Order: sequence, then C-alpha cells, then structure tokens
Amino acid sequence: NLEQAIQMVGGRRYYSKLDLKSGYFQIPIKEDDKHKTAFITTHGLFEFNVLAQGLKNSPPSFQRIMS
Repeated sequence: NLEQAIQMVGGRRYYSKLDLKSGYFQIPIKEDDKHKTAFITTHGLFEFNVLAQGLKNSPPSFQRIMS
C-alpha cells in the first residue's frame, strides 16, 4: 500500500522512476502464436507482431518479463 511504499523510500538520497509507456509494444510475439491474435477487416487479415493491449494474457506476460 501507499504507506508501506513511503516508508520504504523515506530517507533515501536517490530515487528513480520508469516510464513504461507503450511497454507492451516492445515485447515480440512468438511466430507460432501470432495466429492467435489474427483479425479480419475489409482490408485483409492482420496479426500482431508485438504484445497488444487488450489481449487476455498481455498483463501477466508483461508482468512476468518485468519481474
């Protein structure tokens, strides 16, 4: 919780911060799994090459890589 986080960093001299904007888009999808992300539009069939927001396993996959 917030109080524990403040206690952990209190009194420290240096702090750092990560900006994970578009972090999912830095994680490639295995070639064998790309078909699972496929969708069709009037312009053709498309598959994601990188992890996309909104996919069911994106959050746990991203967390596993970050941990």
